[in-house]
Parts: sequence; C-alpha cells; structure tokens
Amino acid sequence: MLLLCALAGWLAFGKGEALAQELRTAQAIAGHVTPKDGTPARVALDATVTFQDPTLTIFLRDETGATFIRAAKENPRVNRGERLRVEGETHTGLIIGGIKPSRIERMGAEAEVNAREVTPDELASGRFHYHWVTMSGVIRSLRREGESAATLVVNVAGKTVELRIDEFPPHLGALVDAEVRVGGLAAGDINDRRQLVAPYVRLGGIGDIEILQPPAADPFAAPIAPIAGLRTDAAGGHRVKIRGVALSAPIAGGLFIRDGERSVFVRTDAEEVKAGDVVEALGFAEMGVFSMHLSDAMCRVVGSLDAPAPLRVTPKELANGTDAELITLEARVLQRIDRESHTEVMAQSDAVNLTIVLPGKAPADAQAESSVR
Repeated sequence: MLLLCALAGWLAFGKGEALAQELRTAQAIAGHVTPKDGTPARVALDATVTFQDPTLTIFLRDETGATFIRAAKENPRVNRGERLRVEGETHTGLIIGGIKPSRIERMGAEAEVNAREVTPDELASGRFHYHWVTMSGVIRSLRREGESAATLVVNVAGKTVELRIDEFPPHLGALVDAEVRVGGLAAGDINDRRQLVAPYVRLGGIGDIEILQPPAADPFAAPIAPIAGLRTDAAGGHRVKIRGVALSAPIAGGLFIRDGERSVFVRTDAEEVKAGDVVEALGFAEMGVFSMHLSDAMCRVVGSLDAPAPLRVTPKELANGTDAELITLEARVLQRIDRESHTEVMAQSDAVNLTIVLPGKAPADAQAESSVR
C-alpha cells in the first residue's frame, strides 16, 4: 500500500512538471511540437517583431532564433522592430512551433532590425524559415496576383528566388533588370509532412527593395550576343540581347529564332511575329531540357526576310542534340492520336523513335505504316 501511494505521488509530480514546462526562447518554441494527446507548453517570450502579414500573424525573433504568434483578429497591429513580451501556450505550426497568446505587451522599439544574408540554397533548406533575411540579385520578372499583390522573380547567384509583396506599386514593372538588394521574411509552401517544398521571401512593402543599379534607359542598346555563346552567367544575371530570323509565328509559348549558326527558343508574350521576321530579343539566359533558351523576354521586329528553309537532318543528328531548329526528315508512321486541338504521330526514322505534334488535324492518309516527310 505504501509503495502504491508513493508511485501515485511520483506520477502526480511528473504530471505537474509537464504542466509547469515554460519555454522562454524563440528557438525552444520553434522546435516544440505538442503531441496530439498532450498538453501545450507555457510560453513567456521577449522578442522583436520582424514582420506582420494581413492576417495579423506576427513573426518574432530573439538572439536564439525565430517563431511567430498565430493569426487572430485580437492581435495588435505592430511595426517591425517593436519589442513584445508574449505569454501564452505553444501552437504547432505548419513547419515550426509558434505561440497562441494570452497576453501581448508592447515594450517600445529597437533602432533597426538587421537581416541575415542568405543564399538561395540556404533559403531552400528551411534552416532560416521565418527569419528576417536579405539577398542581392537582378529582377527578371513581375506578375500581378489579384488586385494589389505581386510576385517578383530575382536572379540570385545563378538561381531564381521568388519574392512576394502584398501591396503592388504600379511602377515596379519598370524595375525589370535592375540590380537590387531585398530584405524580407524567409517563408514558403509547406506539405503535410512539415517539409518546405517551395521557398520564397515575403516583402513588407516597396521599402524592402533597395535599388543598387537601375535598368538601362534603353535596354535594346545592349550589344548583340551570339546564340551559340549563350551562358547563364554571361551577363552577370542581367538580360542579354540576340538577333535572328523567326522560324515561325509564335508557338509553344514563344519564338524560335535562328542567327545563321544556331537557333534558340525565346519564351515571350510577343504575338505580332511571322516566319522570316528579323527579331531582336532581350531576355534572361537559362538552361532548358536540351539547350540554353531565353526566358521572360521582350521582342521587337527590326526587319523582314524570306521565310527560312528547314534544315535536312539525319536521325543520328536528331538524336545527338539538334534542338530549337526548323528541320525536315522522312519517317514511317507507327500510330496517330487525334486530340481536340492537335494530332500526335508516333513515328520512326531508321532506329530513332519520334513523337510529332501537329497543330490541328494531320492529313487523313498519315496512318500507320505510311511514309511521311
């Protein structure tokens, strides 16, 4: 009987210890996951505000790390740099632990919130998730998201990083190809396994973008780069300009352009282009599945020639990496599949199997075992 009473007392003491657990650092809170059948830990934290989003989620940091106060309409609207004293209990977030507050006390402000310099790989690792970070690069594109938000893509050290801003200034589109330094909250899309699958940086506003070098006043004044020499680092992450003859009207989301030696795919919204037009394209070089191409490009027609003739290629040349070229070859049809907007033809030329995609309907006699050019 004495032993049972002692055991019961020990269990009660252990339970009291669990309930009395109190987390006092951002690092401890971020790393805490409350078991589904467990009791949340108590929180008492002094920390600095780094960011607040439109849902009133408040992101915090101290000398140990970063955490957040979960969204609630009762949360005060705060400013970056404010010091808060937060009491409450732990909240299991999507990727790191946060706080469900019972009391938030405002304690004045710091002079400045310094950002941590990170690389794209460090951002993708999730190591600095919800930290206030900074990086430098070249703005390569901007797209509107709804009425006021926008997403910017920046070239940083040879890789692209997505920036999201809740308030879109109309003039931001003029900053494409500007060198900038940005400060923002490391964030991203999270899967149900608490894994970071799509990192991005959230900006509080236009003030989080520092322009180090504005874009050229006349971007098309840039020198012409040979298509054969395109490299992702050729212009330090800036746009490059090429000139060549359009092999066709726009197709597959862009243009195929030949400069006499090589052809390249240019991803662009340009529409008023036809085969034979001499086109100047200004865009960002990046590696595709088979070869370099230009993305986020702007184009202008500067002349016109005869429509280019296709190159005659052998199946061996095709298999060895012929890409982005207008070509002709002969093949034997193995199968055809008529889709709503196009026809897919499976064919063979010597020992090379091909998939041929034709806009609209292929000729009726292009059936299995027929020969086509």
